[in-house]
Formats: sequence, structure tokens, C-alpha cells
Amino acid sequence: MRLNELWAFRELLLFLVWRDVKVRYKQTVLGMAWAVLQPVMTMVVFSVFFGKLGHIGTGGVPYPVFAYCALLPWQLFAYALSEASNSVVSRAFKWATCGASVSAIDEQTVQPAV
Repeated sequence: MRLNELWAFRELLLFLVWRDVKVRYKQTVLGMAWAVLQPVMTMVVFSVFFGKLGHIGTGGVPYPVFAYCALLPWQLFAYALSEASNSVVSRAFKWATCGASVSAIDEQTVQPAV
């Protein structure tokens, strides 16, 4: 896909992304705030355990900033890997169940005449 085509359909892309975000966070109590709170709370836990108790050096950078900059890409990677594996499993399950029903139909329709 060329960049000018992507630019031409940018409103459609934004609409589809916004729809997916609304559907994903509609069922949670905190809504979209959960997307911000989860990394922040993880950063707080890391800052307490590794920054204060573990005395991990960061080269002059405040430990909460150091931890947050590492946690964001890590959580993105973990989420993407989890969703990819769920997609593969659901596709395999659909293929297996669809294949079984097709083979059952084939067995019924391809019986020799007696």
C-alpha cells in the first residue's frame, strides 16, 4: 500500500482504531484510564523494589523515569505476543472445527449408491 493511499484513507483508519479502543475498554470499570494506570502502577512497584530496596544504578536518571521507559515497550511487546498467540490458536480451532464439519458433510454426500 502506498503512503498516499494510506493518507487518503486516514479517517477510516482513525475510525477503526477508535472503535477498537472503545470496544476494548468499554467492559472495564476504569475504562481507558486502565491503559495509563497499569504501567504507572507497575513503575511504582519497580521503583520501590528495585530503586529503593535494590539500589539499582541508573546513571543519574531518576529510577521511576528509567523504569517507565523500559516498561512501556516491554508491555507493548508482551501484549502483542499474547494477542498474536491467541489469534493463531483461535484460527487453528476454527480451522479444525470447520474442517471436521466439512469432512462430515463429504462423508454424507459421497456415499456410494446401494
